[in-house]
Amino acid sequence: MDREFGSKNRRYGWRTDPGRIILMYGEPDLIEDQSLNPVKPYLSWSYILPDTTLTFIFQAIDGRKRYRLIQEQENKN
Repeated sequence: MDREFGSKNRRYGWRTDPGRIILMYGEPDLIEDQSLNPVKPYLSWSYILPDTTLTFIFQAIDGRKRYRLIQEQENKN
């Protein structure tokens, strides 16, 4: 996780928004990667749980260098 989401200035990937979500929920069940979209770059992770689906949307900053959590959604199954 530190290698994937860390950087020179932020070596600790677990302190980033995606790193914290992985620590809480594990690897996502579904990933939609639009991080190189020139208009609205984002990364969407969905977790399918027994009673609900959680979706976390991260804004991609500087291509794929950093991500910031911008939206959380919960949909009851």
